[in-house]
This record gives sequence, C-alpha cells and structure tokens, in this order.
Amino acid sequence: MPTKIVATAATAIAGAVLASLSLSACGGSNSSGNLEAATDAAKRYVQIIAAGHRTELAQLEQLEVDGDEQSQAVTQLAAAKERIEVTSVSAATATTKTAAPGAMGFSSFARTTVSYRLAGHDRTATLVLGVPRGGSASKASGWRVLTPMLGRLSWTTPALSGYSPEVYIGAVRQDVHGNVDQPLYPGVYSARATYGGLYDSTPVAATVIAGKTTPGPGFTFHATAKTKQIVDQAVAAAFRSCAGAAATSTCPVMNGDLARSLDLSGAWWGGLSLQPKIRIRENAVTLSGGQFVYRHGGRPERIDFTGAGGFTLTGDKEPTINRDDFYLEVRSVD
Repeated sequence: MPTKIVATAATAIAGAVLASLSLSACGGSNSSGNLEAATDAAKRYVQIIAAGHRTELAQLEQLEVDGDEQSQAVTQLAAAKERIEVTSVSAATATTKTAAPGAMGFSSFARTTVSYRLAGHDRTATLVLGVPRGGSASKASGWRVLTPMLGRLSWTTPALSGYSPEVYIGAVRQDVHGNVDQPLYPGVYSARATYGGLYDSTPVAATVIAGKTTPGPGFTFHATAKTKQIVDQAVAAAFRSCAGAAATSTCPVMNGDLARSLDLSGAWWGGLSLQPKIRIRENAVTLSGGQFVYRHGGRPERIDFTGAGGFTLTGDKEPTINRDDFYLEVRSVD
C-alpha cells in the first residue's frame, strides 16, 4: 500500500509539472476566461472597423500595437465608401508562435478568425492578440491586436512629362509617388488623381482585402475645364495670327502641307468659316472638322482642314501650361 501511495503522489506531481509547462508554452495563463476576454477584444476591434465612426476610430490605435501604418490607415477608413460586414468572430485559441512586430514585449498570445463580407464577397482574416508583460489577460482591455487587420494597395502612378499625379482617397491626399504599397483597413475606397488641376481622373473604386496586396486602380485622365479654356484661347490666337499681309510662323496654315500648295502671300486669310473641334490628350492637341476661307485672285475658296499640335508643361512642383510654347499646324482634307 505505501508503494501505491508514493506512485500516486509522483503521478500527481508529474501532472502538475506538465500542466505548468503547458501553460508556459501558451505564453502565459490562457485560461478559458482569459481566452473569452481575447475573443471580446477581437470582436470590439472588428466592430470599430466595420462601423467606421470617427469618434471610435481613435480607439483602434489603443487596441493595436503602436505603428505608423495604422494611424495613417485610420484616417482613410473614415472616408471609405463601403466597410466590412462582420459575420462571425471565432472563439480565441491559445497560440505560442507569432512573428508580429513587438511580440517580444508580450507574455500571452491568442488567435482568432474573423469572417466578413465586403463588396459582395465573403472573406476571412486571422488576428493574433497578445497581453503586454505585466498586463491583465482576464479583461478584454488587457489584450492588444498584434497583427492589424490591414491590406495594401499597390500604386503605380503614371508620370506625365515627368510630373507625378496627386492621388486622393476621398478628400485626403496620399503620398504615393512612384511605386508604393499603401496599408489600408479592408473596405471599398473612392480614389482619384489630378495633375495640377490640368488633368483629372474619373473617380474609381478600390477594394482593399485584409492580408492581401491589391493592384491600385488604373486612372483615365481627361483635360479639365481650365486646360480646355487655355487651349481654346491658344488655338484662337494661332488662327488670328494668320490675318494680315504678313502671317507669322504661329499661323497653323503656315506650318502644314497647305503652305506648299497655296499662295500665302498677301491678304489671303479670310477667317474661319467652320470652327474646328478640339481634342486634348495629355499635352497633344488635334483639330478636326475645321474650314477656313482662302482668298486668292479675288475668288474666295473654302478649304477643309484637320490639325495637330501640342504644348509643353512647366513648373517646379506641379505642371502648368506654357502658353508661349504652343505649336499647331493644319493639313488639307482630301
């Protein structure tokens, strides 16, 4: 009998040691109550992301490990066109391994899976949470998210005559010159771009998925009313220079093939009888459907024409149109 009692005591001691090792391997005492607190912290975290209320978004930084990426992404989340709809948060389970930045300062770790719906698709994201050393694992407020629920937009912004566009998400200008991977919380964002107010893009939707890098949206640019006004005035001034007995090289007719087939001496210019349609693509200009009156030998003749030309962009930080470097020539229509 004494032998059996000793064996039972040894077994109990071994069990206690194993239990202790098991708790240590979990990075701390992750009891069921502590894991419930971790689950509650995860739920609160994703609810804030889903709601996107400005008054609550500041709490995200309190729930996460410190990082510049998150603070920048919080500003953008408030302007998202569509945010996630959380469908479930799994019960947190203890974990021992995480490569999350700052994890060395934590003593307990837990993992949970978030299921959410965005832009008509069901998706999942994994959150790893931890308790700072010396903190309380029994309260939801004691847990921090070590792997923020972020995705990335990979921007490749096209250059126009050496100028990079200004990119905006909502009304907030982004620092995404060149090739940049921008961290953002999951959501659908409205993005647009502009070149100094001379060319604007149509707003496009960009969907960010947690844990994924998504190519940034492609922009299609069009000339703004400001650019159209400048070009319209430049075209009109170019044709006005055709009048008189000595047309200058700024006269579009003097620069095209018509200069070789027409006698452009004397007062040959009779004005535009049909205003050309002007199209602008980047810094190139095309004319179509134009017609001018050609006077020669007392017999006015109407000549149909097309045209092409362009201008240069100047400026230090943003482009401006150089009005003194506007070139235009016209061609006859067969």
